[in-house]
Amino acid sequence: MYPIKRLFVLLFALSIVSLLPNTASAVSISASPRSASVGQPVRISVQSSYSSTVPSCFMQINYGDGSGWTNVPPACSTPPCTNTTTHAYATPGTYTIQARLNPANDPDCGLFLLPPATASTSVTISNQDITLTDGVVGMKYEYELGNRSNRYRKIGGTLDRGLKIVRNTLTGLPVREGKYRFQVSSTDPGGTTINTWYNLKITRALLTVTTSPNKITLDRNRAGSFRLTYSFKSSEELNDTLSSGQGIFSAGSRRLGTVNKNIFTRMTKGAAQVSEQVTIPLNVIQTAQRMGIDKISYQRTFSAEYMDAATTSSLAVTVGTGFTFTNIRITFLDNTSKKFVKRNEKIAGAKVELRYEGAGLLKGYWQVDDRILARVTKNLPFSSGRTITLRLPATPLLPTHSIGSHRLRFVITNPPMRIPFPQVIYVVTGEDLATVHPIYLIGPVGGATVVEKEISFLWKYRHDVALYQLEIFQGKGKKQKTVFSAFSKKTTYTIPKPVRLKKLEPGKIYSWRITGLDQ
Repeated sequence: MYPIKRLFVLLFALSIVSLLPNTASAVSISASPRSASVGQPVRISVQSSYSSTVPSCFMQINYGDGSGWTNVPPACSTPPCTNTTTHAYATPGTYTIQARLNPANDPDCGLFLLPPATASTSVTISNQDITLTDGVVGMKYEYELGNRSNRYRKIGGTLDRGLKIVRNTLTGLPVREGKYRFQVSSTDPGGTTINTWYNLKITRALLTVTTSPNKITLDRNRAGSFRLTYSFKSSEELNDTLSSGQGIFSAGSRRLGTVNKNIFTRMTKGAAQVSEQVTIPLNVIQTAQRMGIDKISYQRTFSAEYMDAATTSSLAVTVGTGFTFTNIRITFLDNTSKKFVKRNEKIAGAKVELRYEGAGLLKGYWQVDDRILARVTKNLPFSSGRTITLRLPATPLLPTHSIGSHRLRFVITNPPMRIPFPQVIYVVTGEDLATVHPIYLIGPVGGATVVEKEISFLWKYRHDVALYQLEIFQGKGKKQKTVFSAFSKKTTYTIPKPVRLKKLEPGKIYSWRITGLDQ
């Protein structure tokens, strides 16, 4: 008898939280960029750490340009703390930036501050123009020019008309591709003014479109209809409107006809999709035939408001190529491609899936080794990608009286196809298999719950077994079906991750069986 075990497949997530002590140093400082231009904001960060919770403690910064010590809010009370600010320098030079505790703080601030209590860094300022990050036509642009307490205004040069200075930020929606150079005046609350030149490059996003399907086959004797889907992708995550007013049928350089229908779609974050149903009139097909051409092109040009140039989508239409199969797949009825059976054991059957284009008379036969089992003749209506399924007739049965490996295939004779046809294999293992080899199952034990991360099976070795077959079932009685099977020469088997994710569902109950084969 075959031993049967039951198991649960349970999906779980393991979350590991790592708790680390606060090991930040006392006071540290950093500046970015370390090399900047006159008027360019330098971002400065100060980190401070204390041995305990403290009252409100302020850090101070000295920018090294004579402006003195300045508090950097907010005050720190729950360490470690990070304070950031920006500063623009009015003249070229190398400046040392220092950080310290405000001497007017509560005494506990200095008591609990971890050493060292001060820190410094340096920046180099030059007279070069400031080059801003590039902008994209149609995408919102923002660049912070400096401190909010300063007043900024454009005083020279050229700037995209979609951009403007609002408080301390250059912002807006660029409308024209190009390179811009402009000068900005910055005045601080004390009346000191710095004039700075900026360079800004505005580009256009690139648009690509793919058509699905990208080719079809039509009957030469009648009008054809098909559905097209256009998928758009932009090089930037912008929002835009795409439209096309006309589709054009052509053969070579000659226009054969048009589809005067406007289609449009809205692109969101750089992606969009739209479909249309296209009908090719019979007169378009016949005109192409009279020209001796069996390839027709269908094109649409999509225009965008912001993106670079128009994009053309093309579809190749093949006319009158007749009838051909584009995919052939053969399996046993349980969707496997290999079986081990006993001598004279009945095999349930097999099926073949055929994907075709065009229309015509299918002729073929089922063949085992060199023996023809059954012939097939079937008229297939016109299609541009339909799949049909043919089943092996119930009689005659697949022969299983001869020990060894046997190959079953479906051979197509019309339309002529010079290809190696796919096949399935069944192995007749011999009379000895009529006496079942009992296999002692070790794990998972009956009723076990297993985690989805790794599912392994283990059984006891038998000296008279050459190959083990693992089968996993779902359901009971007549509703029981095989969801997975595999062969192993070892006494253990771990289900591969891709198979586990595809075949086994979390929370479901499955049964498993091991069969010992003697060859």
